Amino acid sequence: MLEAAAVLGTRVESRLLLEVVGTGLGGVEDCLASGMLLAQPEGFAFRHELGRQAVLNAISP
Repeated sequence: MLEAAAVLGTRVESRLLLEVVGTGLGGVEDCLASGMLLAQPEGFAFRHELGRQAVLNAISP
């Protein structure tokens, strides 16, 4: 879930994230609890761009 959000950008619409992941938004709860993602009215956002970049760089091509 966090990797998909990192690829999609700093702010992610919940509809788009659900479409990409395809398994429901259950994993978002873990991302919110860890503080990596913040709930926004339109979806989710990374708390810090550096966090998103770290996740993005950790994904194998």
